[in-house]
Amino acid sequence: MGWWQSARQLFYPKGGWSRALSYIGHRMSRLKDSPHKVSRGIAAGVFVCFTPFFGFHFFLAAVIAFIIRGNVLSAILATFFGNPLTFPFISWGSLRLGTFLLGRDFSDAEFKSSRNSFNEVMYEIYENIKSIFTSKVSSWQETLDFINILWSNIFEFINIFLLPYLVGGLIPGFMFAILFYFASVPIISVYQNRRKGRLRQKWVTIRERAVKAKAVIDYEDKEP
Repeated sequence: MGWWQSARQLFYPKGGWSRALSYIGHRMSRLKDSPHKVSRGIAAGVFVCFTPFFGFHFFLAAVIAFIIRGNVLSAILATFFGNPLTFPFISWGSLRLGTFLLGRDFSDAEFKSSRNSFNEVMYEIYENIKSIFTSKVSSWQETLDFINILWSNIFEFINIFLLPYLVGGLIPGFMFAILFYFASVPIISVYQNRRKGRLRQKWVTIRERAVKAKAVIDYEDKEP
C-alpha cells in the first residue's frame, strides 16, 4: 500500500465513515457492562479528544475511564470521535477559546512561530540522536547550546500552543462528554435489551426443538 492509499484511508476509511461508525457502535452495544458504565467510558474518550496530548489519547481515555469507573474499551473506542474530520474544528475552537480565556490575542503569526519552534526541537533531537550512532562527537558547548535551544523552544511551544489548547479544550470537552453520556445511555440500553431479547428467543427456539426431538425419539421407542 502506497502513501497515497494510506493517507486516503486516514481521511476516508475503507467502506466509508458510516461503516466505521457503525462498527464502533456495534462493538459498544456488545459490551457486557451496564449502559451507564459504558457511557461513562464514552464520555471519557470524547473528553480527551479535546486535549492537546496527541498520541496519548488512548492511554488518557483508559485512565480517566478507570478513575470514574467507566468501561475502558468504550473509552478507547470513543477516542475515534477525534479524527481528521473533527480535529481541525476541535483544535481551532480550543485554541480560540483558550487564548480568549487567558486574555490573549489570537495571532496566526504566533502559532506559526510556535509550530516552527516545535519543528526545530524535533530536528535538534533527531540530530543529537543521530550523532550517537555516527562518528560525529558533539562538544560541551554544542550540547549546552542544544539544551538552551531545546528548553527555549519547548517553553515557547507550551506557552503559545499547548497551554491555550489545554485551557480552551476543557470546557467544550466537558460539555461534549456530558452530552455523549446522556445521549448514549438510552441508545446502549435499547441495543442491549434487543440483543438480550434475540438471545432469549434463540434459546427458547433451541429448547423447543430439543423438546420436539425428544418427543419424536420417545414416540419411536414406544412403537412395537
